[in-house]
Order: sequence, then structure tokens, then C-alpha cells
Amino acid sequence: MSAYKKENLLGYLTVQVHDQDGRRRFYRKYRSRSFVKNFLQMCAGFWSGGLTVSGLDWKIKDTGGTFRASTTTANNQGNALTQSMQIEIGSGATNPTVDAFDIETTIAGPTDCDSVIDDSSGNDIEYRFRITLTNTSGGAWTVSEVTLHTNITYFSASRSVIIMRDELGAPVTVNDGQAITIDYSLKTTV
Repeated sequence: MSAYKKENLLGYLTVQVHDQDGRRRFYRKYRSRSFVKNFLQMCAGFWSGGLTVSGLDWKIKDTGGTFRASTTTANNQGNALTQSMQIEIGSGATNPTVDAFDIETTIAGPTDCDSVIDDSSGNDIEYRFRITLTNTSGGAWTVSEVTLHTNITYFSASRSVIIMRDELGAPVTVNDGQAITIDYSLKTTV
């Protein structure tokens, strides 16, 4: 047996729907399978201080579709500051791809997370980003996609960048007056 543990970074998505009286009407936990390329490129940009590595330009794409490159001074990832974590819900039906940079069809958000919960224990490091949204639209929401964003600032310009995008196997209905709670968890074991 190897002395080294398998490296891992796991993502989980939990969806709950509660009625007006606070009773839970729906609960499902999914293993997120959609870290997007932006996430690793953003990390590489932060770690490298915006360096170009072996001629490779680490670029991330904001939700407007604009590339933010490590070699462009005004958009240098090494000068980026994280402002908040955000979650967005939508009704799109296209499976996520590694190049995804935005949600397909927005219902609500992106909205700053209500809380960040430290679920770490022993060698398991886990952070959970939570948001609760109440449907006051007068009609039902049909939620079939969720994204986790980080809202970052390059110098004085604020940009939203997707870290993860997931399709829910079956759409979740949130009737008028009901609330949906979304948890995105990032977990690793050292």
C-alpha cells in the first residue's frame, strides 16, 4: 500500500425546499461533477501571482464572457481580491461543460451566500456555502441548474466568475411562497 493518500477535492450540492410553515418538502444531496476550467485557472493565477508559465497564459472568463488574462495588467489575476461567494439558480437544461462560464437561464441570483459554514473535522476540511431564496414571483420556479460563483475585484472592477455549474437530474419545483436552500460544499482530506 502506498504511503500517500489519493489527492482529492470534492464538491457537493444540497437542495432543500421548505413551505411557508417551514416544513421541508424536498431534500436531495448530489455529488457535484462540474468544477469548471475557470476554477483551476483562477487558482493557478492566484498562486502564480499572475505569472505566465512556460508560455501558457492562464485565462479565466467572467460571466459576461470576457477573458481576464494574467498578462493583462488591468485584469491581472494576481491582483484579484475575492469579495464574496455567490449562488445562482436557473432553469437551463444543457449539461455543464468544462468551459462553462455562465448559467444557461437565470431564475434568481447570483446572490451573496447567507453563510459560510466550517464543517471540518480532523483531517477532513470542508466549507459549505449556503443561500436561501424565497419565491415571491407569484408563480412556480422550476429549478434545474445551480452555479457557485466567486465575486472578485480586479483593481477597481468587480467580476463574477463561476467555479461550479451543476444540472439537477430532475427539475425541482419551488411554488410561490416556498423557500429553496442551496448548499455548495467543497471538501478535501489531508
